[in-house]
Amino acid sequence: MKKMKLLLALSACAVLAFPATACTPPVNENEFEEGKYNITVACQSEEGEEAVMEKLASSYEAKNPDVNVIVKNFGSSDLDGYMQNYAWNEDKLANIVWVPDDKFAPWAAKGHFLDLRPMYEASKETSYELYYESMLHAASYTGEYKPYSVDKSEKHALYYAPRDYNKIGICYNTELFENFGIYDLLPEDFSHENWNMDTFITFLQGVSGKIKEAGAAYSASYDAINFFLQWEPVYTSVFKEMGSSGILDANYDLNLKSPENRKILSKLYDELFSDKTMIGTEDGFKQGYTAMTVCVRPVAYTFYSVMKGKVDFLPFPTEAVGAGCSGYAITTKTANKTQEANGVEKTNKELCWDFIKYIISEEGQEVAGEFGTSVPILKSLKDNGSWTKAMDPNLNHSAWLAGEELRLTTYNVFEPDARPSLRSCVDAIINKQQSVDEGTYAKMTGWLDTYTTNFNRVNDLL
Repeated sequence: MKKMKLLLALSACAVLAFPATACTPPVNENEFEEGKYNITVACQSEEGEEAVMEKLASSYEAKNPDVNVIVKNFGSSDLDGYMQNYAWNEDKLANIVWVPDDKFAPWAAKGHFLDLRPMYEASKETSYELYYESMLHAASYTGEYKPYSVDKSEKHALYYAPRDYNKIGICYNTELFENFGIYDLLPEDFSHENWNMDTFITFLQGVSGKIKEAGAAYSASYDAINFFLQWEPVYTSVFKEMGSSGILDANYDLNLKSPENRKILSKLYDELFSDKTMIGTEDGFKQGYTAMTVCVRPVAYTFYSVMKGKVDFLPFPTEAVGAGCSGYAITTKTANKTQEANGVEKTNKELCWDFIKYIISEEGQEVAGEFGTSVPILKSLKDNGSWTKAMDPNLNHSAWLAGEELRLTTYNVFEPDARPSLRSCVDAIINKQQSVDEGTYAKMTGWLDTYTTNFNRVNDLL
């Protein structure tokens, strides 16, 4: 009965937050080749993931002519949709699956992905010290990895190999900045004294003012920013910067209704979201109607491509900046199958790890970096890797490393199965906060009551 109540509570959060959506099946970009080892990789098609994987696959195949990497995409779905459809189908499930740090945990906890620690520890070429430790922690569903040689328990396993290091930043439309005179509003330098949430709010108010000065036709069509506050790395960074001790209380109940958090929400609404010219959308940014958007480096690559290079980057305006990653997991169900090529038999696990090992090596990181979709997971490439010249060497690439690192650990205290719906509750609250009509103090009181009740009901049933 307790499990059934938990499922109903999870469903309540999910239904309130998202409408139901259909999905199209995955697409194969290349085919099985006789006489070779065949590895299948599934990834999302958006944000350059499929394209960069094709690039990595081609580069790896050139060095390993007996290997054929078959790249699939998730269709119109995400990791959850893909795994729901194929996790139990050994014949259709890919050997390697691309995973983001906020979605892998339920699948890892159910045993669908291998623990990669023994493979990392088998070679100095993949020594843990080479990579950002925080991102290795992100690849454990408890938020804390430990070397296999120290602790073999599953809760401290590495369930995917992080490929990138993604801090949030701001991508802006250079043409709109020029046309509306927004460059005049930027500080001379982006030290924290000059670029923080207080000065950023003033800056955004100035951007909205510039749009309004251009006339009613412009203010009806153009917006200042897709702030994306409902996204975990954004609200975690913003709330911390504005004085919040967190969105959970000591009992892990949601406390967005606390005086300090209500004060933050009210300030953001009163000074930003109540302005109809302030908040735009990601699509609006792509179409040239929103001046800025908050994003991570992989998405910035997409904007650069779609907007024909009319973008540049600004650092996120907080002292501590939310950081996350994505990477590649090996599926347990397919790992022990064997293949033979040129008279040599190998397991899928061996073949997959060799490819992943290439991806997280300096050569593989430079291939992905040159493509432009990611900041490398290798610390040695932080300042002078190919990523710093990708797309256009004159872009402000350093914006993606600005600020102190802020780990995203809020949901690690909850059971992996509960996390998607708990995130959805918070997403829905803050999404409404950004609405001119729904974000008023009175209306937000009602929404906070509804979603907080659902969030805490899930917590009580854990």
